[in-house]
Amino acid sequence: MEVSDTTLDFDRTRKQAVHAEAQIPEYWIVNVADGLLEVYRKPEGSAYRTALQLGPTDTAAPLAAPAAQLKVSDLFP
Repeated sequence: MEVSDTTLDFDRTRKQAVHAEAQIPEYWIVNVADGLLEVYRKPEGSAYRTALQLGPTDTAAPLAAPAAQLKVSDLFP
């Protein structure tokens, strides 16, 4: 998981590509500027096939621990 404000573009491009190339099953970015949680899944080559943008009313759970629900609103003050 990346907490991203000023590095958002870098985290969405270069860091995301590195994670996908390493076959990391999912990559999360806490997008501080927009108050969103970005969830990328299903790595293929240097990209992820699935991208979700979750807002304050949404919840997310990591693939490795689906019972560990996280409210996106809890990530932001």
